[in-house]
Amino acid sequence: MNNEVKNESSVQPENTTPTPVDSNPIQTQPENTPNAEQTPTGSTNVQPTGASNNNGGFNAILTKIKSFGVVPIVIAAVVVVALIAGVTTRIVTSTPKAVFKSHVNSAFKAVSKAIDEYEDFDKKFELASNSILLKGSLKADTNMEVSDDVDLELLKKVTLAGELGIDIDSEKLYVGASVKGDKNTLGAKIHYQDSKAYLDATFLDDVVEAESEEIDFSEIKDVLSTVKEQIEKVDTKTYNKILKKLNNSINKTFDSKNMKKSSGKFEVDGKSVSATKNSLILDEDALQGMIETFCDDVLEDDDLLSDLAKVTDIDKGDIKEAFKELKDAAKDIDLDDDITINIWTKGILNSTVGFSVEVDEKEYFSFYKDGKKAEAVIDNHIKDDYGKVKVVVSFEEKKDGTEFTAKYNGEKIASGTIREISEKLIDLDVSVEAEDQKVKVSVYLSKEEEKKSIKGDYKLKVTINDQYVELSGDYEIATGDLPSVDTSKTVKADELDEEEVLDSLKGVVDEDSTLKELLGSEIDEAVKDNTELNSYGMHPIYSTEDAVKVLKKTKPSVLYVGSTYYSMYYSADSYNMFEALRTAQTDLNFYSHYLSEYSIDNDFKEAVKNVNYTCRTTPADGTTATESTTCSETPAIYLIKDGEVKKAFRGTVTKDELEKALKEIGIG
Repeated sequence: MNNEVKNESSVQPENTTPTPVDSNPIQTQPENTPNAEQTPTGSTNVQPTGASNNNGGFNAILTKIKSFGVVPIVIAAVVVVALIAGVTTRIVTSTPKAVFKSHVNSAFKAVSKAIDEYEDFDKKFELASNSILLKGSLKADTNMEVSDDVDLELLKKVTLAGELGIDIDSEKLYVGASVKGDKNTLGAKIHYQDSKAYLDATFLDDVVEAESEEIDFSEIKDVLSTVKEQIEKVDTKTYNKILKKLNNSINKTFDSKNMKKSSGKFEVDGKSVSATKNSLILDEDALQGMIETFCDDVLEDDDLLSDLAKVTDIDKGDIKEAFKELKDAAKDIDLDDDITINIWTKGILNSTVGFSVEVDEKEYFSFYKDGKKAEAVIDNHIKDDYGKVKVVVSFEEKKDGTEFTAKYNGEKIASGTIREISEKLIDLDVSVEAEDQKVKVSVYLSKEEEKKSIKGDYKLKVTINDQYVELSGDYEIATGDLPSVDTSKTVKADELDEEEVLDSLKGVVDEDSTLKELLGSEIDEAVKDNTELNSYGMHPIYSTEDAVKVLKKTKPSVLYVGSTYYSMYYSADSYNMFEALRTAQTDLNFYSHYLSEYSIDNDFKEAVKNVNYTCRTTPADGTTATESTTCSETPAIYLIKDGEVKKAFRGTVTKDELEKALKEIGIG
């Protein structure tokens, strides 16, 4: 972008003080200037060669920086972005020195604001000591082709959710997950409290005390104590004190003899715009002088060096040595061409409308704004196709947001719309075009702060040509008391009736068409595997321990104890009882549990010792069976409901008698 410059003014006096009006600039960042090997003409080579190679100074700092906390890194990032302030800054005083000081002040204000926001966040949540609860949901939508085994339409109907909570002081931890269908939610939470783990699920009537290894909260406390120590090191007053002093130190480096003011023109979207050009011209002497002035000012401030050592955990002597080395290295700076940094202003209040960086009178970076349009350019000024880099990003404010387009060497590579970027909402679209593919990414993230929580909604959509994947949901980060589980009514995990658990799970799933379609076949298979029947339609029980569990079932159940090999010739009553049960199973569509008579032990006998039996036998002459007191203990049929035996038969029973009794407990 060629800009016409004319009517250079004389050097401005140094004693003018800037007066910022708008402290919320749009922040931009110039690219690094290409070196001589990259640029055939007009190149600039900055080559400090006098840096010391000892173990102190810079080397010590570079080693120590790896152990920095989050805040110094965040500050560095903000400084990089904010050092050249945005195009909405306005200053009343118009000397070049005042303009540059104003932008440096704005940059440091932005960093200071970021530090204050960090402190507010830490005070709000006190992450290292308070209980923390994280919640989130996820709903997916896509039209992409995937495996034939995946039903995309079905996946679109469900919503997944997860929770994670931890309270170190109370030694509580819990994690939860759920899937929501049309009307039912299938979910489970595991709570760790009172040194025990408990399972609370939507398909269980009771809370289950689960097997769990003890969690060593002391190790977690040690980790969080370290985190807390790092957080407490973030003394925002000290950081802001450092920033203020560094701000002043940088401002002292500006010398009016290296600055000039002129009128000129720049272009935005092909339109020529007249503005005032405030220039900082950096030749070797100027750059050396700025670095030396800055280093001297820091080295003379013992309190500043102490504060830097405090927040970085670097030895004060090493910091002092580093600035001395930087000052010495400045003497060896070798510039092939002058570097000029320009800030363009316009109007009575000198509103900032642009930035540019020139080397040998060529702009390598520029950002200009005119009304609702703006344009940023990076140009390495290489003419050949090989190595040429020219990126132009155009912006235009419209009713629905700011639209932008990016071109690389004249070809459009990206475009999009920024509807809003603020503390409460990020809402934008970006489209990238490469060869035969067009990729569009849409981002929506809201944030609502309350007294003890931050929550919001999100949506991320990625479209590649005509196929897309969309993820959406909500999230919450909160502090406060974690939810507890009622442990007054619990059962041991080994006391659970697996069959009843599966039946309950199946009941929840079968009531919801989406969940049934999603999980029904897997649950049916699990039920089948758990109740594999023999050729007589009975579920074999191989231990009296399992048989006792059957005797305590809540749902209507039948336990048959005996043999499957009775014959009319061996024992007519036993045969008739067995056949009556088989026939009833077919007529009433149920299955019974079977325990071999050879598996009976004292534990089983103890479990049924108080059971009242109906005992009937058939006389030797074959007449009608009558009540008796001489029935053998097998075969026996136990009819069970609500955790107890409601009726039991020994000797013999007819099909009609058995079916009548079965219907009384709810079978058939």
